[in-house]
Amino acid sequence: KDTIFEWHIDLKKHMDKVLIAESAVDLNLKLMKWRLVPDIDLEVVKNCKCLLVGAGSLGCQVGRNLLAWGVRNITFIDNGKINFSNPVRQCLFDFEDCGEDKFKAVVAAEKLKKIFPSVTATGIKMSIPMPGHPVETKEAIEEAKMNTERLESLIKDHDAIFLLTDTRESRWLPTVLAQLYNKICITAALGFDTFVVLRHGVRHDLHDPIKDGERLGCYFC
Repeated sequence: KDTIFEWHIDLKKHMDKVLIAESAVDLNLKLMKWRLVPDIDLEVVKNCKCLLVGAGSLGCQVGRNLLAWGVRNITFIDNGKINFSNPVRQCLFDFEDCGEDKFKAVVAAEKLKKIFPSVTATGIKMSIPMPGHPVETKEAIEEAKMNTERLESLIKDHDAIFLLTDTRESRWLPTVLAQLYNKICITAALGFDTFVVLRHGVRHDLHDPIKDGERLGCYFC
């Protein structure tokens, strides 16, 4: 009874804000699974690498919603800069981001990490080569080749591709590459009084009509 015992208690997980946030988010996802989609595999969602082509109104909203559903790996592609009309429509930007030559993709990734530090978010400033847009100078040709190769590499490295740009032409090359590498590809587009959300089908040679049913088309079918 005269023996002195030494006890060590690790309180880090109860005091570290990042760990507390991870625990709270995971609990919320389990509740969503229980109430809405009991069959969803949250680990698969968590490890899914999502590529968002476009970081404007659609890209910001999709990024936030992916975060809410437990996706922890998100990459934005966009070559635009934040202007003063953007923050009222694009939820990851605010007034302080305007007029500073800040690129949308980079800032969007930074804001996701501020919202939830455990997310792996990357912003890449790059242009998407588009059919019908002339490439005339030697420098422009080299840049187009480089961007094509980089886009191909990014699509190969990600599991799900979201096409969220504001022109049809900019969706063409990502659509073709997603088909080539058999990636899940989802198009979302807005008009003034219309919208479309479309999951692309897999390649013809990979489609199993017995298992998959009727083959889905793509945005350009």
